[in-house]
Amino acid sequence: MTDSNNLPVPSAGHAEPDTHGVARLAPSSLQGAIGDLQQVWNAVTALDASGSTADVSTILHAGVECVGSTVAEALQVALAFVLRSPHVEVTSLPYARVPGPVEGTWEYRVTVLVSYPDANGEIGGATHVADRRR
Repeated sequence: MTDSNNLPVPSAGHAEPDTHGVARLAPSSLQGAIGDLQQVWNAVTALDASGSTADVSTILHAGVECVGSTVAEALQVALAFVLRSPHVEVTSLPYARVPGPVEGTWEYRVTVLVSYPDANGEIGGATHVADRRR
């Protein structure tokens, strides 16, 4: 089921977002991600071999890139995604203004990096959490 924006509407009590009508990842996208992770792993391994004492790890984030012809439009699509994913934990919101498809135009991108609860109900990924100051 979708709303007027053709975005999936979650079912009541459903732990995962309803993905009916949502494009699936192409195998080439997955292969690209695997290749990127291998390159990151190689670089982290080289850091370890160099004697670096920094704490470095390899991570993988799921994300949705929301593109609009205005900042407001990109943010509205990002908000619509979050509202339709009730169990999502937003971990980051990078923003970019990039050249548009027509010379002299711009498009605006908000990338919503997310994590969902695992089988134990725990959220993976980093979020910015600090103790309250008293």
